[in-house]
Amino acid sequence: MLRIVPVLAVLLILAVTPSATAAPDVKVAVVDMLELINKHPDTAALRKLFETKEQEAGEFLQRSKERLERLRKEILELPEGDTRRINKQSQFEKQAWLDEYDFKFKINTARRQYVKELESIHAAVRANVATYARTNGITLVLQMTQDELNATDRNDFVMKVALRSVVWFDTPLDITGEVAKMFEKK
Repeated sequence: MLRIVPVLAVLLILAVTPSATAAPDVKVAVVDMLELINKHPDTAALRKLFETKEQEAGEFLQRSKERLERLRKEILELPEGDTRRINKQSQFEKQAWLDEYDFKFKINTARRQYVKELESIHAAVRANVATYARTNGITLVLQMTQDELNATDRNDFVMKVALRSVVWFDTPLDITGEVAKMFEKK
């Protein structure tokens, strides 16, 4: 009797659990989200804005280096032990630290803003994918990419393979081009 109970439990679970064939009306598609994000009309302007902010930060850093170089020359002209030299050295070190902090702050702020805007674009693209899927009776859309792995080491290879949820698909399942056309209509 005790041997029958586990067998009955397994049979009951199998009878209740839906199988892969329980939903034959599931329509599946694949989409390359990165391609769609890159094709989104706001992405080019966002990229240009980020590049401009990076360039501005780089120009700030260059001006800082020039200013610090002038201050360093002033320091070298003063005699060792001179109070003015000690004060200028202190000023030099403070200014170098502040400028480095300001540069890093400008870059990090620009990067955070860039990523936040990319997330907004991602949400808009995702909404377009959902609209297209609902309109066309698609119940499941999977992320795919046809880009080469271009792994730099073993860990990079493992990560890039693991992140690809679709190993293979038949070309008619790809709705990337159709969703991209939605951008043109807006």
